[in-house]
Amino acid sequence: MSVTLGRRILPCLLGAGLIAACSDGSGPPSGTPGTMSFTQSSTASPASFSVAPITIGAQTLTLSQVQVVFSEVELKQADHSGTCSGEVPGCEEFEAGPALVDLPLGGGVITPLSTSVTAGTYSEAELKVDIPSEDDAATTAFLAAHPSWPQTASVHVVGTFDAGDGAGAQPFDVYLAGEAELELGFSPPLVVDGSGAFNVTVAIDPNAWFVAAGGGLIDPRALSTDQSLQESVFTNIDSSFHAFEDDNHDGLED
Repeated sequence: MSVTLGRRILPCLLGAGLIAACSDGSGPPSGTPGTMSFTQSSTASPASFSVAPITIGAQTLTLSQVQVVFSEVELKQADHSGTCSGEVPGCEEFEAGPALVDLPLGGGVITPLSTSVTAGTYSEAELKVDIPSEDDAATTAFLAAHPSWPQTASVHVVGTFDAGDGAGAQPFDVYLAGEAELELGFSPPLVVDGSGAFNVTVAIDPNAWFVAAGGGLIDPRALSTDQSLQESVFTNIDSSFHAFEDDNHDGLED
């Protein structure tokens, strides 16, 4: 099952750890077990799990670690519109605090998000990349679990960059502050009928984040001091996600 990609504001969450019913804080209801997995891929070959260096012209980028904070993740029923507020019919959605996903660049699939989902037809998955900045218990728990994570960062990238200037590959380790709001619509809609657990895998192409509009590479070493470059990276993040039904967690579309 393939999905299309768009953007919108996210009203509720699907998260790891303690899951609560949307807005009422009543705890996880019974339902079908559902999970969300993450893997690394490329635009050219979504199933080519391990990340490879990217070279454009004389420049080469090699990523060794990519971490992303998802402040909000949601599954939305096809017959529900608007935002979640209390016991709204068709609003069987769940929430938890921010989740830090360490993308498996060396290959494979990780499954950090899980919850129990009410049977129904779901039209979209929505994710928000954002800093863990809410003044609530969920953010406090996130920061306690990740004490070294900067409270203004939503993305962390580590690797080397060869600018082609004769200096060779130079290391970088940068945290980025910004947000991306992603809407991934299922076509056809995802049907949860209670007959068994289901999983949605999100594949992300982090190399694409550093390809400039003009076709060259963005130097990650300049991101900490150049806000316009950071904005370019987050624009690229918007279009680097691909999601699909993957019930056997093999990183391939079912």
